[in-house]
Amino acid sequence: MKKVMILLSVLVAAILVSGCGDLKPKKLIPDSDMKKISAELLPAMASEAINPNNANRSNAEVAQRLKERYDPILSKYGYTFEDYVYTQEQMQKNLMKAFDNIGK
Repeated sequence: MKKVMILLSVLVAAILVSGCGDLKPKKLIPDSDMKKISAELLPAMASEAINPNNANRSNAEVAQRLKERYDPILSKYGYTFEDYVYTQEQMQKNLMKAFDNIGK
């Protein structure tokens, strides 16, 4: 459970860090690419979640470290870290809408 909380903290920090970026329009990553990207990012996410050194780092530091690991993978598909975070935000919004419609 602690590892899940660390991973969620990292994701929230990544979203916050990306909000401080440039004003370049963000692209929504299509599902087909998102599946491929997620499969390649999973090892990086897992290693950060269990990294004992993260306990001594701020969320912003962990997010920056994660961004540095994600960038080469994302750029291979033509996307930025900001695009990835934007897509995650949109997916979360859609999921929340789906939950809101349950029982209506």
